[in-house]
Amino acid sequence: HMHTTNSDGGKSPEDAVAVYKAAGYDAVALTDHWFFGSGSDLDDFTILSGAEYNIGGSDARDGVFHIVGVGMSRVPSVTKDMTAQELINGIHEVGGIAILAHPLTYKFTRPELIQCIETLKSYGLQGMETYYSTFSEADHRDMKRLADQYGLLHSGGSDFHGSVKPNIQIGKGMGRLVIPYDLLDRMRA
Repeated sequence: HMHTTNSDGGKSPEDAVAVYKAAGYDAVALTDHWFFGSGSDLDDFTILSGAEYNIGGSDARDGVFHIVGVGMSRVPSVTKDMTAQELINGIHEVGGIAILAHPLTYKFTRPELIQCIETLKSYGLQGMETYYSTFSEADHRDMKRLADQYGLLHSGGSDFHGSVKPNIQIGKGMGRLVIPYDLLDRMRA
């Protein structure tokens, strides 16, 4: 997932898509905070519809986590005071996939992270970011194991924000991020 000027990013949606295309990418999910980015299939490029929603506050701190909704057919009926269950239901109602964003950025202990995943899975969570800008290779392997253990789709995001977070490169994160295109194929299956 990534962000544009529709929330806290530094590039317009059009500029972000153009940069991704120019860099040789095949797809991007426009997932601004609480702002639905519509999707489209261009000749050689896929823009996934999406948005990122925070539960429990605005920042990644105790009790706060983010859900990315992708592949939604229209703007979901969700509000900032909803519970995680209601938010996930809202994403599903418009045909979207609910994904736990950047699971290691929260201040959860390991048991709290497991509890979060189990609870969200019981609510209908379908995926988890196993590829992320700040993940080490060990983090990546660990998140893949957790996603597999709970039957969740693998997802990924650079969390690109442009000049707002200049150390995160478009599509590359902090330089070593590679998100396989087949993750998108699996989401569409």
